[in-house]
Amino acid sequence: MSWFKTNWNSRLLKASEKGNLADVKRALEEGANINAMSERDGTALNLACLHKHSDVALYLIEQKAELNIQDCLKNTALIIAACKGLPDIAEALIKAGAKIEIKGWGDYTALAWAAEGNEQGLFDALFEAGASPENIAREHIEKFAPHLLRAASPPSEVYEKIGQYEIVENDGWVKSLGEVQTIFNFEARTTERVIDKHAGSPTDFDIKNKEKTLRAYEWARSQGMDVEHPFKNHLEFKNAERVPALDKAVMKRA
Repeated sequence: MSWFKTNWNSRLLKASEKGNLADVKRALEEGANINAMSERDGTALNLACLHKHSDVALYLIEQKAELNIQDCLKNTALIIAACKGLPDIAEALIKAGAKIEIKGWGDYTALAWAAEGNEQGLFDALFEAGASPENIAREHIEKFAPHLLRAASPPSEVYEKIGQYEIVENDGWVKSLGEVQTIFNFEARTTERVIDKHAGSPTDFDIKNKEKTLRAYEWARSQGMDVEHPFKNHLEFKNAERVPALDKAVMKRA
């Protein structure tokens, strides 16, 4: 490779790091290799993601830059975009065909970084593209469980009685994750998420999840369980009507 071309490669990398789109275009016009590598931070695309230069990253994607090159930490552009909280870049990378299951630094995938950073939209996009939740920390899986359950296989039985004041709702089975359940304790007035037999921390009944909790309450009462209304102390529910009867199919499975 000639010194002249190497120099334009360096200018491309520098411009991508600085977010100078005009210089990026000039370097490419002068023959720079769009996939030229820096010593540690990967390609121009990796650098643009690392320094949050969306316009440069989107242009490089449009110009067919290689999407899956890993930097010295094994991070791809998609992993970096997820880590930095850049949903526009990440979604463009997904659409362009970036591999979503590559593991980077710390064996984190892009989905794991989306969960770590509480990036719900990006998490949804990755999950819908087929990303596996297998490597997400359990506390983050609990947080995103409602979304994960969209792809769950339905349970054979919805509710089961497990104690005098406790029932479990079988939410479904998620690939690479296992069985997801919710335990309702009507004596302690708490719910607890269980994922693949591992229980999370109990949380108090929350009116934000009132429909799910009230359905569980109705089922418990239908089984003759002597349990109190889960929201009896909430003014909002003082004069509330009982929720409609459970679907007959649900009742039969229970």
